[in-house]
Amino acid sequence: MIEDLNTVLHASIGVFNARSMCNKTSGILGMMNDNGLGLLCLTETWLRNGDKAKFAEIHDQGYDIFSAPRKGRGGGVAFLFDPKILNPVRNNTIKYSSFEVLECVLKSGDELVRLCVVYRSTQAKQKYEETKVATFMDQFDLYLQSVLEKSGAPGEVWSTGEVWSTYLNLRRFQFPFGG
Repeated sequence: MIEDLNTVLHASIGVFNARSMCNKTSGILGMMNDNGLGLLCLTETWLRNGDKAKFAEIHDQGYDIFSAPRKGRGGGVAFLFDPKILNPVRNNTIKYSSFEVLECVLKSGDELVRLCVVYRSTQAKQKYEETKVATFMDQFDLYLQSVLEKSGAPGEVWSTGEVWSTYLNLRRFQFPFGG
């Protein structure tokens, strides 16, 4: 029997502060598997562009990743996903000095959902001026305006990540996603 291409799949999305994926990639992938997550929004990945071994480990276990590493030490945001469940499309975003952001678009039935993972670090003393709340609020307002402009049509915008808290536990969202 041929399945209808518009069948709605149910997928779960999680948010997690990795505080470095470098030594816990298999544990994070295990957590995704144990919790039935199709996509995990990650903050503080600490990945670098040249971490080919980490990306190979992720791919070898059947997962894929969109990563936006921070230049320098620490930070970084990513979407880690199971391509058998979800096939997000990565969006390009403007770089901001007061926070890190990564976007992707998911299809749910006939609707598109823009998923944004945001991380605002307040730890680095040398970046204090760039992470002041006023600077962050101005830049985040510009970012949200750009998201709404890109959407162009009524729809949903989901923003996840660490903006106000210093530590974010795994959070799980259920949403029907189109296959």
